[in-house]
Amino acid sequence: MLLKSIELSGFKSFQKKSLFNFSSPISSVVGPNGSGKSNVAEAFRFVLGEQSIKSLRGKKGEDLIWNGGADAPRSNMAIVKVVFDNTSKFLNIDFPEITIERIVHRDGENEYLINGSQVRLKDVVELLATAHIGASGHHIISQGEADRILNANMKERREMIEDALGLKIYQYKRQESERKLKKTVENIEQVEALRKEIAPHLRFLKKQVEKLEKASQLKESLITLSKEYLKRESLYISASRKILNQKTTPLEVRKKELEEELSRAKKTLEGSKQKDEKRDKLINLEANIQKIRKDKDFELQNLGKIQGEVNSEERLNKRQREILSSNEHKIVTLGDVEELSNNIENIVSSTEKSTDTLFIKKILKDIVFLIRGFIKSKKEETNTDQVIELEKSLSRLKDEMGVVEGKLKQIEKEENNLQNQYIELRKEIEKEKDSNRDAEKTLFRVMSEENKVVGELNTLKSEVNRLKAVEEDFNREKEENIVLAGKEILEYESLSVGRDGL
Repeated sequence: MLLKSIELSGFKSFQKKSLFNFSSPISSVVGPNGSGKSNVAEAFRFVLGEQSIKSLRGKKGEDLIWNGGADAPRSNMAIVKVVFDNTSKFLNIDFPEITIERIVHRDGENEYLINGSQVRLKDVVELLATAHIGASGHHIISQGEADRILNANMKERREMIEDALGLKIYQYKRQESERKLKKTVENIEQVEALRKEIAPHLRFLKKQVEKLEKASQLKESLITLSKEYLKRESLYISASRKILNQKTTPLEVRKKELEEELSRAKKTLEGSKQKDEKRDKLINLEANIQKIRKDKDFELQNLGKIQGEVNSEERLNKRQREILSSNEHKIVTLGDVEELSNNIENIVSSTEKSTDTLFIKKILKDIVFLIRGFIKSKKEETNTDQVIELEKSLSRLKDEMGVVEGKLKQIEKEENNLQNQYIELRKEIEKEKDSNRDAEKTLFRVMSEENKVVGELNTLKSEVNRLKAVEEDFNREKEENIVLAGKEILEYESLSVGRDGL
């Protein structure tokens, strides 16, 4: 026995759950007219996947649901569940008992379940087709359908025979394959249309990718060259500082020794009982020379500092002029671009309803002329505000440097005057043979050597100030390179240096 039971709930006239068990080879459902005998047969067609509501004596899915009565309200859905004995595996599924269930809601929505798991109608049809049960309904003869079978034409009889032989599953699969092929052709056509639509965008994106790749290559080149440049500058600054320290240290030591020797000579002169007018003049002269040297050192430091700032400003001014003269670095404001876009849209809008080819060509020429004029005007624009500010700053620094140089000339003039007095006094003292003048001779010798040492130290101080300006420029350029290429350039310190360079 293959059919075990059928259960109806809310289906047509069966408001309550009704269970029919089939325990004998032949079962009959009897009852008076209108008791629902035909509804039981139609329940079989319904649960086995019948899609024609008309064959179930209805117009829409809602007609299959209990519509209410005097004793009970209407149901929201109809449920039919049929149970088959599958111990002989007549259905191609590995269960000894198969439960097929169909639920229809008032909105027309259908649900299908096999052994409690929700499936598609396709799955139910394929499962039943393996048991030679198809859509022709040859296995269920409802009321008034005996004549339909007897009067069936060749096509309808052929469908019944194919159902009985189990060929419908292959026809269904063929139809499904044809539907998928048709859908695939439609998808191919849509893809082709989409490909044609996005082809211009792909060309544009390809150009953008090429620009990005070029920008990436330029960035890599910038990083490599920046590392090499920063490494060379760093080595140059370090080497220069080392050389200046090597030259400055012995001079500082010698200057200290001369100051001590000079101090001893001064004490000798001050403690001498034979102090005379020349000795007093000598001491005053030495004090004036020391004072004028301090003033000169101070002004030299100021001059070196100002010279470093002037060099830095000149480099910035030169770089800014190069940027202004280059079209690649021209800046166009968003407002100007929006104004150009609005002008083009106004011109294009006048051609929307026009079919005149000559008029459209004229409009295109106007657009090209407008764009070329915009590009030309932007190329000719120059923003010289920053250059003017740099030139003002450079002029101010040069004025300050001129003032400091004037002070230095005045100081050097006074120093030369004192040195001349010193030389004359030295000549006079050298003529004297008195032994009391030995301390004065020592004083002159020490002062002469000290002048030489101080001059060399002043020169080195100027070099130190220049090196400080170079180091400031180096730090500023390093920050600019970090902004352009990223912090990766800070790895320049790890670069190795050979005899021939990096």
